Amino acid sequence: MGFKYFNTFRLRHLLRQQLQLQDCLVLGHTGHLASVKNQSFLLDLMPLVLEKRPDAVLLLLGEGDDRKMLEEKVRQLRLEEKVFLPGNVSNVADYLSAMDVFVFPSLYEGLPLSILEVQANGLPCVISDSVPADVFLTDLLYPMSLSDPKEQWVEKIL
Repeated sequence: MGFKYFNTFRLRHLLRQQLQLQDCLVLGHTGHLASVKNQSFLLDLMPLVLEKRPDAVLLLLGEGDDRKMLEEKVRQLRLEEKVFLPGNVSNVADYLSAMDVFVFPSLYEGLPLSILEVQANGLPCVISDSVPADVFLTDLLYPMSLSDPKEQWVEKIL
């Protein structure tokens, strides 16, 4: 086992322990909390995910104008114990290591650097098909149409 792999595994274990997510399926997203990033869609998926995987949690990293709306939606959906918004973090790569799957349902994108970081981390990523083809560097990206049924998104995520 190489040192880099061991170090990544160690960071994953430590952060999951710190966040008390050791036995959870950790979904994640990083990005500006804004309507174009479509985090609201991701919150809509969580009840469906939880039907199949009650151990699932969602980490939404970032800050932005939609934060209050997203927090209110978390409360309305009664997901306070399942969705965490830690804000901007300086150790994004560590959080990526703690995740099991990355979900990126953007309405449209330029060149999302977060998708490049996710691939560099080796994390599978379910993304909207609005993400430009330039970011497809590995076989870790799974594009979906936002018009696909939410159940298909959940199936792909799981």
